[in-house]
Amino acid sequence: MIAAQTESPAAHFANQENVYQNYKTYTCNNPGTASSYCTNSTSAQLKATCNGNQTCSNGNCLQNITCSSNSDCGKNSLTGNPFCEYNNVYTNQLTYYCNNPGTSQSFCSSTLVPQLTSSCGTNKTCNNGSCTSQSIACGSDADCGFNGLSGNAFCQYNNVYKNYITHSCNNPGTNQSFCSNSLTPQLMSTCSPTQQCSNGSCTAYSCISNYQQRCSGNDLYWYDSCGNQQSVAQHCAKRLPK
Repeated sequence: MIAAQTESPAAHFANQENVYQNYKTYTCNNPGTASSYCTNSTSAQLKATCNGNQTCSNGNCLQNITCSSNSDCGKNSLTGNPFCEYNNVYTNQLTYYCNNPGTSQSFCSSTLVPQLTSSCGTNKTCNNGSCTSQSIACGSDADCGFNGLSGNAFCQYNNVYKNYITHSCNNPGTNQSFCSNSLTPQLMSTCSPTQQCSNGSCTAYSCISNYQQRCSGNDLYWYDSCGNQQSVAQHCAKRLPK
């Protein structure tokens, strides 16, 4: 004789993503005799099949949920090396989000947003992700020197010139600033036709005495290098009329 099968609610369990429940079967052995006795056996029977969007847990099919809150996706934190932006120090902030929380459509995502970590101010500059003291060579042309005549006078085109120096500030007010200058010849004095430029000044030509001989009248005269007639070099004999 076999007794009725019974179901034990406490015997629900998960197996291979499906829900099973133990069934106990009672059996009367040697029924109606002095040697009769009872036995029972237990077997697992399928109660429910979990689908692809479900997970079997504690004897129930539950929806797969990736996350219920942002904290399930990760811990927000600064990540990577600091960098410079707008003359300040920034570091990327990694922020996690749970989308469609608590549902089978839930999923995690993240964003990177620059986060201000240090303000360099006006007396420092951001360089390689840190604030450093500014090294500014110049902020204007005036910081580089006084513009004006420079050096000794010199001769050019038989006139007197001096160099005019002009100072310039390149990339003013930055760490890349530097000074430079240029020289431009400036006319100081124009020598007259009777003058020559020598050692940076106009001087009268120096005439060389007895520079050459030329005829004047019927005689031979000495002339200096300036063309001035000097003494007689030789009296020429007068020709007799034929």
